Amino acid sequence: TFTEFAKPTTAGKQVPVRITEVCESALLLVRSQFSDDVETIEIQQMFSPDIPLVMGDEGQLRRAFVAIIHNAFEAMLLRPEPPSEGKHVLRLSARPHVEEGHRFVAVLIEDTGRGIPEKHLARIFEPGFTTKIEKGTVRGLGMGLFSAYGIIDTHGGEINIESEVDRGTKVVVTLSAL
Repeated sequence: TFTEFAKPTTAGKQVPVRITEVCESALLLVRSQFSDDVETIEIQQMFSPDIPLVMGDEGQLRRAFVAIIHNAFEAMLLRPEPPSEGKHVLRLSARPHVEEGHRFVAVLIEDTGRGIPEKHLARIFEPGFTTKIEKGTVRGLGMGLFSAYGIIDTHGGEINIESEVDRGTKVVVTLSAL
C-alpha cells in the first residue's frame, strides 16, 4: 500500500554516521529546491564540536531531515511577512545530550514560519494529513512527516514538535549516540 511505501520497516544497513553531515547535506538539497527564494531566509547553523556519532542508515536519515527542513522552508515562504529585519530564520543545531546515563544527539530545526495550529499538531504524523491546500487545491501528499517519523522511529529515536501560529515551529529529533 501507499503507506507501506512511505514508511520503512527497518533502518537498513546501519553504520556510524555523523549526523551533522547528514543535516548539512539535507539542508543543501532543500536549498537547491528553493533556490529562487533562498535569499529571503537566513540560515543559522550551530553544531556543538563534540557531537558523537549515531548508528544509522545515512540515506534514510537524510530523507527524514529533508522532509523536516522542506516543511520549514515552505512554512516560512507561505508566511507573507518575515518576523524581523525582512528575513525569515531557519536554525539548525545539534548538541550532545545525556539522560539517565545514556548518550543522545539532539538535532533542532527551528523556523519562523506560519506555525501549526494546535488542532493539527496531534495529526501531523498521520499518513496523508496535509494542511498544504491553496485555493482549494491540495499541494502536498501528507507523507513527509509521516515518513520522517517512521525513519526516526526505526532508528530508535524520537521527534518532538512545538509550534505556535505566526511564530514558527521547533522540531527536535533525538537519536541514541555511540
